[in-house]
Amino acid sequence: MPGPRVVKNVQALRGLAALLVIFAHLETVLPRIGLQPFGYGGVDIFFVISGFIMVYMTADRDVTPIYFMSDRIARIVPIYWIITLAVFGLVLLSPTLVQTTRADWGELAESLAFIPFEKNHGLMQPILFVGWTLNYEMFFYLLFALGLALPGKKAGPLAVICCLVFLVVAGVVEHPRSVFGRFYTNSIVLDFALGVLIGLTHTKIPLQATVSSKVAAASLVVAGIILVLVLPLIFPDVSTFPLGGLPACLIVGGALILERWGWVVKAAWCLVVGNASYSI
Repeated sequence: MPGPRVVKNVQALRGLAALLVIFAHLETVLPRIGLQPFGYGGVDIFFVISGFIMVYMTADRDVTPIYFMSDRIARIVPIYWIITLAVFGLVLLSPTLVQTTRADWGELAESLAFIPFEKNHGLMQPILFVGWTLNYEMFFYLLFALGLALPGKKAGPLAVICCLVFLVVAGVVEHPRSVFGRFYTNSIVLDFALGVLIGLTHTKIPLQATVSSKVAAASLVVAGIILVLVLPLIFPDVSTFPLGGLPACLIVGGALILERWGWVVKAAWCLVVGNASYSI
């Protein structure tokens, strides 16, 4: 089944998000050279893009829930399982080498099944610690697949948005203590909802625009990038959604508007990095 054409601006944003995530993981290195850790908003950009792409790739195609999930699993699972098993094997051979991970077979099973759990130091991370983002991704894919079973092209995406909003509101009201409750009611899931909303509405933008309108859209992208870099440093204790998700919405939405108006990233290296973003 042929897929929709690649949105080059979004592909370039994948690369940007991957590079930001790399810098976020250098949080113990950057202070040694006089820099504050940054790049935490890269995950938010990824999640907003994910919400958009799921709508975009299914909008004009007859995609069944089973086909959708099998395609996502084929893209995500193999490399993640291979690296997870490699890390687990490393811990088995040298338990002190990886300080925050232990050779627990139950935690290995939960990690491979994308089930969130709390480690003994209190963080909700799988054996491959960066895999916490994939726990959210797989949950979102499952929700979206269930939405595809609903009649009508827009019913599923709208149901997904409502479900994600409901989870966050429930978290605010109930303050769940369980791992599942705390993990899936985190406001970061609203990033996916924003992406889905962008996917439903971006085609409503006219195909023609003035130069001033294009400059305004480009300004949205630039402002979003500045905010996603600066806000987490200014407000380190505030929830990730207002600091990362909302600026990420400006970035992704603005990039899509620019693509509709003919301002498209053409640098080959940007697209190459975007293609390799998951591996990075």
